[in-house]
Order: sequence, then structure tokens, then C-alpha cells
Amino acid sequence: MSNRKLFVSFTALLRHMRDDLVTEKDLDRGLFYFGCTRDHAFNPGANGESNELSWIFKDDDVATGTHQVLLRYVEKAEKNGRCIWREAKDMNSYRALNDLLVANGYSYDRNKGPAIIVEPRTEAEKYEHEKANGPAIAFEPDNRTENPWYAYCYPGVRDRVIEAGLPLDVIQ
Repeated sequence: MSNRKLFVSFTALLRHMRDDLVTEKDLDRGLFYFGCTRDHAFNPGANGESNELSWIFKDDDVATGTHQVLLRYVEKAEKNGRCIWREAKDMNSYRALNDLLVANGYSYDRNKGPAIIVEPRTEAEKYEHEKANGPAIAFEPDNRTENPWYAYCYPGVRDRVIEAGLPLDVIQ
């Protein structure tokens, strides 16, 4: 059985669906925390922003059909606590992602802590990790984001999921 999917990019998920890389079973089991807002995912392009459906798919009927399938699974995930959204005024955060992961049974075993590390390591922890494992993955601040203390970036999510050893495939 393949790993459960963590969908963090609406655009990447549409591409994966177009290319048949994500199954309906993946959607039915997946966790969702897109980089976009709920309004954008349900109505792409309605507020003047990019409409991924128009440039990812060559055929409008296929685009509409694929989008409707996705929305059906997203609505189910919302009801089951497997989907969270950010407000338009906010950026995505590792803390909100962590809450989603913990609520769905994932726990990182760093002293029985959260699913992913959301705070900086102490200098002693960094030293011990590097002594045992080599250079550590970057933790907060994540310098690959414009706002490193708050918002996540897709590679940062992937890195933290890998670091925590979570059996999730990050679709970014």
C-alpha cells in the first residue's frame, strides 16, 4: 500500500490528477492544506487571480470534470477533519499544518512532541544532531520563504515530513 498523500499545492494536485498520478483513493485518504484559500480552490480565477484550470488542461470539459471530482473529495475531507484552510489575509503556517497532522494521528517522536518541528532547535540539539547525522535540515526560520518566521514553503513541508519520518507523500 502506498503512503497517504499530503496535498499542499492546489496547482500541483491538478497536474497530478491530469497526469493520472493521483488516484481517487489517494484523494479519499489524503490530507489537504493548500497554499491557496478555499475560495480560490473552489472558484479559480474568480477574483482576477490565475485560473489553473485554463492552463493546466487543454480541454474545458476535462478541466471542469477533474475540478468537480477534486471538490467532492475536498468537501469530504473538510467534514472528516482532513482539510484546513488559511484566511486570505494570512499565509500558511507550519503550526497550522502541524495541527492538521496531529489531529490525524501523526506524531513526531522528539520527546513525544508534535508531528513536525515548528520551533528552532537549541544549539545543543543542532550540535548533537549534526554529530550523529551530519548537517541538519533547516528548521524555523525557514530561509526559503519570504517570511521565514511564519509561513511555510513547499520544499520546507517536504523536508519536515521527511525529517519527522512521517509516512506521507507530499504533493507539492
